[in-house]
Amino acid sequence: MKAFILGSSQIVRFKSHVQTHDIKLQHHEIQIQGVNRGMVSSLFKYLIDICRFSPDVVFIQIGSNDIGRSEHSVVNIEFAIQHFIEVLFSMNIPLVMVGLLFNRNKVLAKRGLTVSQYNDSVIDLNCKLQHLQRFFNNRMIFWVHRGLQFPTHDILDKHGVHLNTEGNRRNQILQNAIQPPDVNIEDTSTATSMTDDNANDEIRTSINTLSKAVSNLKDHLTSVSDTIKSFKEQSDSSLENQQHITVQVDIMDQPPIHQTGITATITEQTQNDNSNGTISRIGTNNSNYDSPSYLENVTFTQTTCNNTFQSVLPLGATVSDDIKGKI
Repeated sequence: MKAFILGSSQIVRFKSHVQTHDIKLQHHEIQIQGVNRGMVSSLFKYLIDICRFSPDVVFIQIGSNDIGRSEHSVVNIEFAIQHFIEVLFSMNIPLVMVGLLFNRNKVLAKRGLTVSQYNDSVIDLNCKLQHLQRFFNNRMIFWVHRGLQFPTHDILDKHGVHLNTEGNRRNQILQNAIQPPDVNIEDTSTATSMTDDNANDEIRTSINTLSKAVSNLKDHLTSVSDTIKSFKEQSDSSLENQQHITVQVDIMDQPPIHQTGITATITEQTQNDNSNGTISRIGTNNSNYDSPSYLENVTFTQTTCNNTFQSVLPLGATVSDDIKGKI
């Protein structure tokens, strides 16, 4: 079994304890990396070491130094740890364990927090980290250090912050990292594989469902487009028929001369010029049609002036009776 233990100054002191005490784990490969005053952001620089070591379990004990750094520090710590765990899973780490953060009897004045405020934030953060276990489908375990939830003076050092020798003896980080309670690494790997397969099946099902929905939507839009086109054609046809009927009605309302669409005027006027006895015959014909039938309904106007005509014939000339009749 290979385990990589990573964290803040608590892990620095735990590493010293392991080096000076026989914890009977000689048959396992253990790598411990602690960072004094370490914060969550300091974890990421060890990703290369974790990748090279390729552990079966990564145990994280960190977060207490981040509390009080900002107004929303608890939420920020939760998201940062969650992101780090996601990166570990992307590196094919089978199991990640996150340790319970300890309460303190003292806090640094520069934090701007009282002991009570700090410990309240610790409890809040522990609850959020515990909920991550459900989020990661038990591939991540939140480890509650038995008997260390509310450490007392007998297990804390003189600063009231870190575990003393007795506290580290009670701390079962290594033992539980090597063999997590109620967790079989092989079963976890198999479950992870099955989870990945199930996730892929769900993704394929979702894609197929989405594809069908898009296809149905396209068919619906095509149907709507055809319906709109049909309505438009019917509307255009109806409008054309209405205009045709209106034209017919207008034609029926016009005088007879317009019913045949013919404009024809023939005016014949006979005038008598009393001054010189000249007869003028004026006629106009504005018809361009070949068939005389178009002139059947044309009204002719003839005006005749019945005045006495004076002869302008040469002396001795006579007018025949036929001509006289025409005149």
